[in-house]
Amino acid sequence: MKKFTLAIPLAAVLFSALAEQPPVISPPPAVVPVDITKPWPSPEVVQRIKMPPPRSKKEVEPMLAALPPMTDAEKQRSFHIVLCAADKDPGHNGPGFHDYPIWRERWTKILAGVPAVTTEPADKWPTEEQLKKADVIAFFHHNPAWTAAKGPELDAYLARGGGLVFLHFSINGNKEPQPLAERIGRSWTGNKWLRGDMNLKFSAHEITKGLPESDIRPEEPYWKLLGEAAGTTTIAAMDADGAAQPQAWSVERGGGRIFVYLPCHFTWTHDDPLFRVLAYRGLCWTAKRPLNRLDAAIFTGARVSEP
Repeated sequence: MKKFTLAIPLAAVLFSALAEQPPVISPPPAVVPVDITKPWPSPEVVQRIKMPPPRSKKEVEPMLAALPPMTDAEKQRSFHIVLCAADKDPGHNGPGFHDYPIWRERWTKILAGVPAVTTEPADKWPTEEQLKKADVIAFFHHNPAWTAAKGPELDAYLARGGGLVFLHFSINGNKEPQPLAERIGRSWTGNKWLRGDMNLKFSAHEITKGLPESDIRPEEPYWKLLGEAAGTTTIAAMDADGAAQPQAWSVERGGGRIFVYLPCHFTWTHDDPLFRVLAYRGLCWTAKRPLNRLDAAIFTGARVSEP
């Protein structure tokens, strides 16, 4: 009995000592730097859509050759780009789509690799200082900061000759879509969309010089958007509901320019060199730079096959 009675307090002491030990805290995971020399490792299937095969360089190189070479002065002229993103929006938490922070981190580094180009990230909306000094501001997010009160900021920025690029869901007008549509041509209010193969047909425009007449890839287009599209020029469209539905357009407001491109829902699209040709030329067009100013970044980390 003595052994039994002594064992109870001993066990209690041991339990108490263990309970007083500080919890074991695992070290934070190591931060893996973004390798911009490789495509982003998107899942092979995203939202039941299979990743398309990579393009060959032979398919893309004629597009780049279609523009005249730049002068040394054009190559050396400074070019400041602000890339504005936000956290993934509710309902789009899975990998491989609406990856706004990934886009911002990759493009901030990829474009900064072009000589005399500087880049800067912005969260949700550009700061006052960024609106003062940016040559172009590109948005890729769900436009969470947009209200009608932001309109005059865009007006002042455009009036000084600034460029704006809106990608995919960044045309979301939230509760005040009309003021956004009046400025960029159209805005999202919960309109029509599809997810799957789309045949994107390109219009004659300086941005599309050297591109094929059309391109079929899986993506997520929008149409039947809010807005009269006053002053816009269609750059690319798809057929739906018996009519051509614009998917990319340009517009000039005051002294500034705006480029809008809708079908870039999937993260793999942002590593597609044909998309980059269009998007990078859009950045250049809005900033009134040679359209091949960013060509040096077309293949950086892009999904291409050799040759």
